[in-house]
Amino acid sequence: MNGRDPMLEELFAPLSGEYGPTDNDRRDMDARIRARLYAPALASAAGESKAWAGLLSRPWAWIGFGALLLTGAVATMTASPSSKVESAPQVPVVAPNVAAAPSAEPSPSVPVVSIDALPTAAPVKRTVTVKSAAPAEDALARETRLLGRSNLAANAGELGEALRLLDEHAREFPQGVLADERAVERVVLLCRMGRKTEASREADAFLATHRGSPLRARVASTCAASSGTASTEGTP
Repeated sequence: MNGRDPMLEELFAPLSGEYGPTDNDRRDMDARIRARLYAPALASAAGESKAWAGLLSRPWAWIGFGALLLTGAVATMTASPSSKVESAPQVPVVAPNVAAAPSAEPSPSVPVVSIDALPTAAPVKRTVTVKSAAPAEDALARETRLLGRSNLAANAGELGEALRLLDEHAREFPQGVLADERAVERVVLLCRMGRKTEASREADAFLATHRGSPLRARVASTCAASSGTASTEGTP
């Protein structure tokens, strides 16, 4: 290598024909440029001024100085890329409007009432419903059973048991469906038991209140027929 900077030679090439510097001039200019670019510091300000004064007195010195500036600019642009980065525009941050929650209204205070101040409830009257001994449909069945048992007892010769069952029927069903049949059967039993006076009295009472009853013939067939009422009216 000849120690020359290729970049400087390329810059000086178009001007060499016009000004015609010698090789010594080039070497001297090259040395001075290197001293300017790479020396850490100049020995003194006076020496630097003297050197630059001698350098700029030559005709081609201004061309070299321009090349020096151009070389420094190129070196600076080549060595470090542009660090200027366009910053993104700042977007203003708008705080969201937070609607203030409506303040809760204070709940009304609950009045406190003493238990002694409360009105006293009136006592509830409970109505007790007493069910009948048997429903209506069962009552007729009960009447039928009592009279049936009385007839069975009479046929068996148990006249007292038969009369007792008729009296039980009269107590439970005084106005029952079979009340007329019970009255007639009672007259029959009293006659069989020899209690003619009682039989005649009950026969007269029945005939007086049941003038159109088909059971009058049954009464007329008993011992009570010899009595006044029974013998007079007889069967219808």
